Amino acid sequence: MRFNPELVSNPGAVIAPPYDVISDERRSQLLRSDPNNFIRLILPEGNDDTRYQNAGELFAEWQRSKILVQESDAGLFLYTQSFNHPATRERIVRHGILARVRLSPFSDGEILPHERTLSGPKADRLKLMEATDANLEPIFGVYRDRSGASAQRLEALTKRDEPMIDATDADGVLHRVWRLVGPDIEPFQQELATNTVFIVDGHHRYETALNYRNARGGTPGGRPIDSILMFIAPMADPGLIILPTHRVVHSLESFDFGSLVEKLRAHFVIATVATSEEGISRLQQNQMTPSFLLMGGGRMVVATLKSDADISEIVDPALPKGLSELDVTILHEFIIESLLGISKEAQASQTNLRYVKSNADAFAESLKPDVQLVVMMNATRLDQVERVAESGHVMPQKSTYFYPKLASGLLINPLW
Repeated sequence: MRFNPELVSNPGAVIAPPYDVISDERRSQLLRSDPNNFIRLILPEGNDDTRYQNAGELFAEWQRSKILVQESDAGLFLYTQSFNHPATRERIVRHGILARVRLSPFSDGEILPHERTLSGPKADRLKLMEATDANLEPIFGVYRDRSGASAQRLEALTKRDEPMIDATDADGVLHRVWRLVGPDIEPFQQELATNTVFIVDGHHRYETALNYRNARGGTPGGRPIDSILMFIAPMADPGLIILPTHRVVHSLESFDFGSLVEKLRAHFVIATVATSEEGISRLQQNQMTPSFLLMGGGRMVVATLKSDADISEIVDPALPKGLSELDVTILHEFIIESLLGISKEAQASQTNLRYVKSNADAFAESLKPDVQLVVMMNATRLDQVERVAESGHVMPQKSTYFYPKLASGLLINPLW
């Protein structure tokens, strides 16, 4: 199912980012772009008692009025995003497949998570699924492509025909979708049938779909509720860009930047930096070693884990090596929990912690009077995501930020 091209002349005006990254201001902007923007379904109007009912009624109305139309062919769809890298401004294209994928519990090993989830977002998305009986937004997954053949095949297919959807969003990202048919589908079906899929975004929505399916009972098989809409990209695709998410600490009863730095010296090499540019440069030079740029009280230091540091002294020794050596694990278990005293529960509820994505926002946060500490970090690598997921463990929240986010509103998977 998708927006009717005969009634929606500008698809870029009706698509939206995923529901969980949209501020009130961005929501208003999207609605001004088109009154039928997809945000009305994924982030519906109303209070706790009415918003889900409103979404269900609007979804039905859009089908009756032919604003949304059913695709005659389910099949597979090629989806690309063309965008400028936020740091280098290089133009990059990400390629992947949009498809219905059979739901599988994580214990089966066919589809694996890499991040923790929270109960609140899952409850919210479940109510929306119950009201609409549809997968409104795709889950983002990746699969192994050691030879790079799958990535090359996808790129070649984009040069053959014109896309069925061609939409540029407000951020300048170009979203294009092609329908694949016949022999074009078979290689991807074979690869996906024999490959593990690693979820990189949409963990809450995937678990929600499992709960939705399980609540209806019956034997899992070929029913619509046994599948989920996923975007799956080969790991060899050059468009898989991971950016870091930086941490902002505030409202601690007692905090002293100098004391924190002194505590870090036992395990980290500390380098004082004079400018933000120098700090970022030093941080990026240490991408293969856990390293952090800390800002607070008008000071900036880069803390890099010592080469002879014993990881088991600063994080849970029971954690597997692939997880314990991650920057994000050391940051959350040692710096945030052990040294700053922010418990896992407080981290989950963001009592003393918030997150920003861009370097500019991180530096701006460091100047705010209520902010005690900003920790900037390097991005988690894709091979680290794969290793942790295969070990059966998960990373802390906000461990990865695959840029850009997938668009919502290109395709919908009705569950009937």
